[in-house]
Amino acid sequence: MAFDPSLSQIAQPQLLGFSAAAVILLLLSFLLLQTLLYNQPKVQEQADGSIVVVAHALIALTNIVRPGGTLPSCKSAAPEYWLKLKRPQAIADELGLTGMFADGVTAAALNKNALDAALATVPVPAANRYKSHGWQLSFGEDDKAPDSNAEKFVRESSMVFNSQGSADASDQGLGTVMVCSPVLTSDSVSEIKQKASGMDEKQAAMWLASANDPYMHRFLGNWYTKVMSVAQAMEWVLLDCLRKDVTWP
Repeated sequence: MAFDPSLSQIAQPQLLGFSAAAVILLLLSFLLLQTLLYNQPKVQEQADGSIVVVAHALIALTNIVRPGGTLPSCKSAAPEYWLKLKRPQAIADELGLTGMFADGVTAAALNKNALDAALATVPVPAANRYKSHGWQLSFGEDDKAPDSNAEKFVRESSMVFNSQGSADASDQGLGTVMVCSPVLTSDSVSEIKQKASGMDEKQAAMWLASANDPYMHRFLGNWYTKVMSVAQAMEWVLLDCLRKDVTWP
C-alpha cells in the first residue's frame, strides 16, 4: 500500500528545490542490538532517478537483557523502538541541496503519536477509563545526549517515566506520568564544514578529513532515539495506568 502523507500528523521540513521520480523511505527492523549498532542509515539514488532513504529500528523486547548487562528503559511486556534515522540536513547534503534544514520531528511527538494511536485502537470503554481513572501520560522535552558516543547512547540511555500526582484514584485519574526520551544527533557533512570554517588550520583539517572519509561518512547526520511503540502505549492504557504505583521507572 502506498504511503499517504496526509495520514501523518508529524510535519517534516520539505526539501525545497528538489525533484525526483520518487522519494521512498525504507525502514529496516532488527531484533539484535549488534545489528543496530553496526549498520548505518543511508541515502541511495536508484537507476530510475528515485531516492531511497534507509532507516533502522530495533524492536527492543523489554524482557531480554542486552549485551553488557543493560536493560531497556521500562518494564512493559510490549517492545519499545530504538531508532537510528538520517537527519533532514544529511539527506539534503546527499541530494546536493543548499541551505539548512531543521530536524523537525521530536521523540516527544513520536511518543504522543503512539499514545494517540493506542487510544484510537483500544475499545472505547478502555480509553475512557484511562482518561478518567488512570495515570495520564504526558511527554516532556527530549533529553539531549551529553556527548556524541553513539554506542554508549544505544547501550545505556533509556526513556524516563516520572510520576507526578496522587496514589488515590479519583474521577480526575491517579496523576500524570511524564515520559522523556533520550536523543543523540551526529553532525552532517555540511555542519562539519561550517564548524571547520571557524577553526584554526590544523583543527579544521582534522574535522574536514572526517567529513571526507568514506568510512566516517556513514556515521554523519544520524538521529538516534528510543520511543514508545503503539503496542507499549496500548499496554499502558489497558493495564499499567490503573496500578496504584507506577511500575515503569
